[in-house]
Amino acid sequence: MKPARFEYAAPTSLDALLSLLSCRGRSAALLAGGQSLLPLLHRRRLRPELVIDLNRVTGIGGIVFRDGLLRIGAMTRQREIEFSELVAHHAPLLTKAVGFVGNPATRNRGTLGGSIAFADPLAELPAAMVCLGATFWLGSEAGKRPVPAAGFFRARQKTALLPSEAILAIEIPSCTGRPSAFMEVTRRARDQAMVGVAARVEENGNAVAALFGVAEHPVEISEAGLDQDWQITYPLNDENLGYEDRQRIARTLARRAFRDLAP
Repeated sequence: MKPARFEYAAPTSLDALLSLLSCRGRSAALLAGGQSLLPLLHRRRLRPELVIDLNRVTGIGGIVFRDGLLRIGAMTRQREIEFSELVAHHAPLLTKAVGFVGNPATRNRGTLGGSIAFADPLAELPAAMVCLGATFWLGSEAGKRPVPAAGFFRARQKTALLPSEAILAIEIPSCTGRPSAFMEVTRRARDQAMVGVAARVEENGNAVAALFGVAEHPVEISEAGLDQDWQITYPLNDENLGYEDRQRIARTLARRAFRDLAP
């Protein structure tokens, strides 16, 4: 099947991009790596009037470290993150998580910002962002605003992002020298995850984690919370795995992750 007819725009500056979003953001779709968007267009599950290609916009890519923060542009390819020494040093959890995303071919095109904006409940990178305490910088013609990762993801493919906004950059506090763990369960190697966990040790020595595949958004948990009868809102039930199985597997993965973080 071919996509429904749409207009195409490829702005080259951030100002041009934000101007387009201000005027037509409600009827537009943003094209980053295309790994999630293109299948939806071809199946006609998404029919935007306008597709805005972000690949020529300058200033929203790259990886830098400054003032204790790792800053990653939204259009940075997942493959660049995977092999970045800066990321491996300051956010080793992200290095581990991105290695589970798709395969090398999709990571060559996929972007960090694209995965975050798509907000798939089964995706690795949103959970890693929540666990890392990341901040997303969103931009519009009205200016820029920071949104903590924990408050960004609202439901399945729904976020705090307004139609007039685009993700510009992601900031992650340095986690140098602190243990981290990332685990997921799939039916076969390289299949989409069914359940997974991202975990790390905070500066104060406490272990924190974020589960994915158990709700419509990443779920933050603590090690102490595993001993409680914790309930997950908005359960995912599908043909692959039921709600009770998801909880059981998630609890097991979380216990393993916290055990691996123990000194």
